[in-house]
Amino acid sequence: MTKLGRRGRITIPKHVREALNLRPGDRITFEAEDGRLVGRVQKPESVMDLYRRLPGVPPGDIDLEAETRAFAEAAVENEKRLASQLQ
Repeated sequence: MTKLGRRGRITIPKHVREALNLRPGDRITFEAEDGRLVGRVQKPESVMDLYRRLPGVPPGDIDLEAETRAFAEAAVENEKRLASQLQ
């Protein structure tokens, strides 16, 4: 049991936080359903969700292996360019 504070705040009991693996900064939405308060933990966006929001990224599935190869190739080319500039 918990009590609603003066400022409308509540404390989630420790055993509930532990059972749900809640950590500081986690986001929870509260809704009223059939006269009950229901809290839902909002899952953080995946890296893929964030990647898909970047400008120029086409919608749909992303080939992680191809993206990783392209990144590695670009890094190698960048290293070569930097090395040639130092000589």
